[in-house]
Amino acid sequence: MISRTNKYWNRFVRWFDRSFSSGWGRQVLFLGGLSLVFLLIWTSVMVFSHTTIDDVTMADASKEAFVRTLELMLDPGSFGDSDKEDFPVALQFFVTLTGAVIFTAMLITVLGNIVSNRIENYKKGRVRYNFDDHVLVLGANSMLMNMLREFIQTKVHEGRKIVVLTTQDTETLHDKILSDIPDLEDLLDVTWLNGSRIIDQTLRNVQINEAYSIYILGEDNEDDHDSINLECWRLVKSLCGNIKRPVQCYMVVDRVSTYHVLQFGKKEKDTWLYLNIINSLENWAQRVLVSREYNTDCTHADVNSPCHFPAIDRDGITEESDKTVRFVIYGMTQMSYAMASTVAHIAHFPNFKNGRNRTKICFIAPDIKEEMDFFLGHYDNIFRLSHAYYRFWDIYGDAKKNKIRSPHSEYGDFLDIEWEFVDGSIESDNVRSLLYEWASNEKEYLSIALCENDTDGNVAASLYLPEIIYSNPDPIPVFVYQPLSGEVLKYAHNTKRYDNVYPFGMKDECYDPLFRKRIVKAKRINYLYQLQNSGIPYAGMASADVLEEKWNTRLEYVYKLSNLYAANSIPIKLRCVGIDPENVDSSTELSEADIDILVRIEHNRWNMERLLLGIQPLFKSRRAEIKKMLESRDEDVVNNAKTVSQHLKDNFYHKDIAPNDELLDSSAQYDRAIVTNILDVMRNV
Repeated sequence: MISRTNKYWNRFVRWFDRSFSSGWGRQVLFLGGLSLVFLLIWTSVMVFSHTTIDDVTMADASKEAFVRTLELMLDPGSFGDSDKEDFPVALQFFVTLTGAVIFTAMLITVLGNIVSNRIENYKKGRVRYNFDDHVLVLGANSMLMNMLREFIQTKVHEGRKIVVLTTQDTETLHDKILSDIPDLEDLLDVTWLNGSRIIDQTLRNVQINEAYSIYILGEDNEDDHDSINLECWRLVKSLCGNIKRPVQCYMVVDRVSTYHVLQFGKKEKDTWLYLNIINSLENWAQRVLVSREYNTDCTHADVNSPCHFPAIDRDGITEESDKTVRFVIYGMTQMSYAMASTVAHIAHFPNFKNGRNRTKICFIAPDIKEEMDFFLGHYDNIFRLSHAYYRFWDIYGDAKKNKIRSPHSEYGDFLDIEWEFVDGSIESDNVRSLLYEWASNEKEYLSIALCENDTDGNVAASLYLPEIIYSNPDPIPVFVYQPLSGEVLKYAHNTKRYDNVYPFGMKDECYDPLFRKRIVKAKRINYLYQLQNSGIPYAGMASADVLEEKWNTRLEYVYKLSNLYAANSIPIKLRCVGIDPENVDSSTELSEADIDILVRIEHNRWNMERLLLGIQPLFKSRRAEIKKMLESRDEDVVNNAKTVSQHLKDNFYHKDIAPNDELLDSSAQYDRAIVTNILDVMRNV
């Protein structure tokens, strides 16, 4: 058993250790208490040791003793004063020694501890401040580096404090960021704080309700990254429920399935928090296939320069062209799905007629059948209307190509994209022969994306493809997923042999500075839709404030995505009618023939967009029935048809997922309203 004395002593020692290794308050309290105790003790002893106590009153003796004790403790140099002989010299010596220990040794130690502890706490991100109108970044994943670079380059948050809350070692993170951005501290006011983004009190401590904008990034290598970010978003909404000013919020999710679920979220009313959801993989796919920015440091203006990823349609596919696009993806990973869905959103061309010249999206993977079945099930509504093939080689090496999906006769055959699944490894002779066959086809623009999660395997595969891939007169782009580092392939790309090989997906470059530009275009598309909804003629693009208001206060997220996908398709559309999307200016115009072509393309694109977003098609007979009702001269019949149509939309069906020639004029006018004014969407972005 520990004795009572030892127990109290241990308790005191633990308190002392905590005090002198943590906050300054306890240290000052300890020092002040110790000083007061010794001051009282020595004053009492000095009073009763006064040599002339009989010649003065007790009050005067006490006063004189207190002053002398305080003098000796604060100023050891006063020891030995010849006019202070009313007290014993030995006693004065001990008082002086006590003062020297407390005020010379311990005071310096306490002050040193206070400063060093604060410096240590600052480096570890434990110091809390009062912030206002700040930019709050929750999590410090690989997006952070490029995001800070974009803040510097665009000055989008100039003058505001940037507060980064992370569970990482803030000192290490700060040093890492500073090594890549040496002038960071001269250009941005960044505070690094340590803490969890899913703890209520931590978010209160960073004044989340006072933030100007919020970025929920999360951390790298979190198994449940998306779940944690969603929990964080729930807390953000709870803590910011009473704000009365617009706050832009950006939340990053990693998995395509999470993104798919979130896009169906209902619009939240009575809130000033405006959420933008970013799927990091789809964002990379859009960067490669839409923005096409390969080298962020490049200053060349020409979109066909080495600064840009090649276009999958090269210089464009016109109405008279006999060319088609074939996009081959090796692997069936989350990145593969993001690339495939992005191609499906944008790759629509005017030469698709009577079931001919479809864009082909091909997956290749060993033992692909299980993943193929999952993909077919996930996008069942698409494959009810699609042509899909399964290609494999039997045990004798004979090639087999089976048709596994055909458009159901009840729906019709009108989609302009078909699918193929190839069971084989990229290094196998069978697959290499197939790649050679596709690369030799002069009527196809071939592009290849290597999207396995094995970084080294992707590098090896990209460097040992069939020779025709590298030597083809029409360069065949090879996009290689490199989540860890793309340095090897960046070096390879600068060589003559591998200049058609492009790394993408690097985590340290995953923040896409062009995302904001794509959002601006999406807001303009939304404005055009809302004008058409209201029956208001277009008279020029609205101001940024009007676009912002219509975007943030009137849209569910699924419609925001719809506008974004429509904006993403514009570059390919313009190339279809011979316009360079990078050189749209006030003199650029669309002819009526161009508009007619683009209207047709836009509806084909819209069909696929609706299906990718999970909207269900209707049977031809049901579409015809609703169309007949809407064309009726009986107002009650028309109103009933509108009610039915709205009910179908609410349950994720749409009557306009159909061929162009089935559309009512009122529906077709939406496509025309968009394409007639897409040049204004592109201008000055």
